[in-house]
Amino acid sequence: MKKLALLALTAAFGLTSTASFAADTSAPVAIHKAKKAEKKVKKDASAQKAQAAEASAPAKKAKKVAKKDASAQKA
Repeated sequence: MKKLALLALTAAFGLTSTASFAADTSAPVAIHKAKKAEKKVKKDASAQKAQAAEASAPAKKAKKVAKKDASAQKA
């Protein structure tokens, strides 16, 4: 009876150790993938900001020119 209980405990301990080892080895991969995805999101957001700045630059320039023309007409 003691041998059977010892065998059962050994098997249970072995399974839990194997499961925790598998979890430990997969964690760095998941972290790496998450960081890579976060970097891609930041890169996309940065590109969108740059594109928005380029799109608004002509409008700002036109507004500045119009203001300059208006002040020149008053003088």
